[in-house]
Amino acid sequence: EDPSRSDNFLVKNPSNQRYPPTYVDPYGNVVGRNGTCLVLSNDTVMDSNWSVQILYQLAETMKAGNEYEFRCVAKATAQYDWCSIFLQNADGEPNYNYGMSLSKEWKEVTMTMKADKDYDKFIFNIGDFVGQVYIDKLSLKEVGTDIELVTNGDFEEGHTNGWNGWGSSSTPYYLSE
Repeated sequence: EDPSRSDNFLVKNPSNQRYPPTYVDPYGNVVGRNGTCLVLSNDTVMDSNWSVQILYQLAETMKAGNEYEFRCVAKATAQYDWCSIFLQNADGEPNYNYGMSLSKEWKEVTMTMKADKDYDKFIFNIGDFVGQVYIDKLSLKEVGTDIELVTNGDFEEGHTNGWNGWGSSSTPYYLSE
């Protein structure tokens, strides 16, 4: 097996990790019913949150000057006050302006991101957290358009293509009921 291939992180959902059976988000989407999600995992606290990163290569580049709506449903295995999210361009230059607070309960996360440069990836930093972060219904769209920059954001296609981990034990994988 090639360890660089993201589909090597596909796993079956153990019964104690099941979603709530009938969670409906504020937009009417059924979340967690016979569904799947992305799991970001870290087993060692590091000196900085950026010491463990899970990044996504965007389907299309975010353009400088444009605003984008980021949405997901997320939770963590413990209280996590600042799951940092940043944007990165092809030269590795980041924009560190974003993050989300998570608990053990599913919550809808929505924020507007402004691209001050062209960015081709976004990154979750979890180096200061031990446990798992669960992400579902992930979407990133330019404000005022229907152009989706995240492929398979509901993770129902059975793969984690476009996702990669970096740092101590960072592992993105797919969780299936």
